[in-house]
Order: sequence, then C-alpha cells, then structure tokens
Amino acid sequence: MIATLKKEVRSLQRIQSDQGKALQRVIGENEFPQRIQALMDELRVAREKTAALDEKNKRDEKHSKQVQERMVQLEEKCRELK
Repeated sequence: MIATLKKEVRSLQRIQSDQGKALQRVIGENEFPQRIQALMDELRVAREKTAALDEKNKRDEKHSKQVQERMVQLEEKCRELK
C-alpha cells in the first residue's frame, strides 16, 4: 500500500511538472507578439532617428561647402587687394 502511494505521488508530481512546463510554454507564446511589437516600435524609432540624422548631416555638409566656398572667395579677394 505504501509503495502504491509513493508511485502515485511520483506520478502526480510528474504530471504537475509537465503541466507547469506546458503552462510556461503557453505564457511564453503569448509574450512573443508583445516582444515583436516592442522590437518593431524600437526599429521604427531607430529608422526615424537615422533619417533625421541623415538630413542633418546633409544640411551640415551643404553649410560646410558654402563656408568653404566663401572662404575661397575671400582668400582670392585678399590676394587681389595685395
């Protein structure tokens, strides 16, 4: 009788363990859509920042080119005045 009860206890523990693992898988599966959405949002924000930085970089390069051209013009004017 004690041996039978021990077997039943082990069987119930195994079932409980299996059910716990199955529950964790179900919970984990429900988290994937949330994770995917969070990563998609993060990617969207990163792309927006990249686009903004690219635009700023273009503006800075254009300004730098204008300043360089102005500097060359002023250097030429200074040479003419000497």
